[in-house]
Amino acid sequence: MQNGEAEFLYYDFTKECERRIKAICSPKAPTASPRYVLLYNVDDEAMPSTDNWLDDHAVYIRTFGYFDVFVGGKPIAFRNKKSKELFALLVDRRGGYVSSQEAISFLWEEEPVSPVTLARYRKVALRLKNILEEYGILDVIESVDGKRRIVTEKVQCDLYDYLSGREEFNQLFKGNYLTNYSWGENTLAELTGNILYEK
Repeated sequence: MQNGEAEFLYYDFTKECERRIKAICSPKAPTASPRYVLLYNVDDEAMPSTDNWLDDHAVYIRTFGYFDVFVGGKPIAFRNKKSKELFALLVDRRGGYVSSQEAISFLWEEEPVSPVTLARYRKVALRLKNILEEYGILDVIESVDGKRRIVTEKVQCDLYDYLSGREEFNQLFKGNYLTNYSWGENTLAELTGNILYEK
């Protein structure tokens, strides 16, 4: 499958029955050979309908491995690395507010908060706002008095699914988290600790 979606049958040995899975494939870039593949259980009534997640404004966030955001099954082409990193930081906070000072300490770890870094951060936040607006998903971020947070109810995210504790999401985490960003190591340690604790 080069592009689009398809359904497959597989045998679930844990539940001893046949189940269906849907694969959605899209290229990283129009001419690129590497592709993104999203997999969904079709039979599981608890899972959101894949048709819903293929809607124009449906958001899926991948944090396990490299961070990426998909809208309607297609990846967002962030034009600014720092705006993508800011979005990743908001996702990592799981709905908690992030102040401009906190964001600066993550986005520019070696630089103190100053008028220069505050101005730089405002530009990054504006670029993030613009790209989300372009994709029609501006409502997934909430801003109050200069603080920002992700509205977790308006997105599907592998991290949130995994942390929900539901059995069907237990296998999502394979040991990698936000590989793009060094500051993701704190959450990675938490996730790895959870696996060790469960064993």
